[in-house]
Amino acid sequence: MADADSFRLARKRRRELSQSYAVRDYYGINPVTEPKMNLKRLISEAHKRRIKVIIDIVANHTSWDSVMMKWPEFYRHDASGKITYPHDWFDVAQLNYDNPKLRDYMTQMLKYWIREFDLDGFRCDVAGDVPTDFWEKARSELDMIKPDIFMLAEAHKADLEVKAFEVDYSWPLTQRAHRRIAGTRPCFRFAQCLGRRSQRVAARSAAHASQTITTSGGPSRVSVNQLRSPLLLLFSLWMECRCSITEWK
Repeated sequence: MADADSFRLARKRRRELSQSYAVRDYYGINPVTEPKMNLKRLISEAHKRRIKVIIDIVANHTSWDSVMMKWPEFYRHDASGKITYPHDWFDVAQLNYDNPKLRDYMTQMLKYWIREFDLDGFRCDVAGDVPTDFWEKARSELDMIKPDIFMLAEAHKADLEVKAFEVDYSWPLTQRAHRRIAGTRPCFRFAQCLGRRSQRVAARSAAHASQTITTSGGPSRVSVNQLRSPLLLLFSLWMECRCSITEWK
C-alpha cells in the first residue's frame, strides 16, 4: 500500500494535461487550457462547418483529490473500509455504481455537457467497467435533450451497442485487420471475425427489439443495430473477395 500512496502523491504533485484520466471535477475544464466560453465557441464554429464534436468522459474512476471525495459513499471500498482503485491503477479511485445517488450525479453531469455546450456525444473511457444498465438509462435521458448524439465505447462488449452506444472499439476485429494488412493472416479469418461480431450484435438487438415491440410502438435505436449486421457481412464479403483477388494476382 505504501507504493500506492507514493504513486497518488506523485500524481497529485504532477497535475499535467496528460493526466486527464484522473478527473478532479466533471463540471470543470482544466485551467491550463481554454475557458468554457472558448469551448462553446469552438463547438459552435465546428457545427457551422458541419463538424461534430464529442469529448472524452472517464466515468469509471476519479482522481484521489476529486471534489466528489466529500461523498465517500460514491466510491468502492476495500475490506478495511478504505476507498479503493480499479484493477492495478493506483492513481485513481473507483466509483461505486451500486449507489443510486452516484448514478444520478453522473447522468446529470452528462446531460449538462450536452445541454450547455451542444456537444454531439461522448467517447466513454473503459465503458465496459461501468454497468451497462447505467449507460442505457443515461442514453435515454440524453436523447431527450439531443436525439442525434453519437456514443463511442472504449470496450469490446456487444451488449453496450444494443441501446446505449453506436460503436465500440472491437479490439479482436482490429487486431485481425492489422494482421491481414501486414500479410500475416489470411483474409477469411478477418471475415470470420467480422461475421461473428455482427451476429452477436444482431442477436442482442433482436432480443431487445422483441421487448420494445411489446412495450412501445415508437422507433428505437434497434433499427440501426439491425442494419449493422447485414452491412458488416457485406463488408466482410467484399474484403474477402478483394483479398482473394489480390492473392490470386
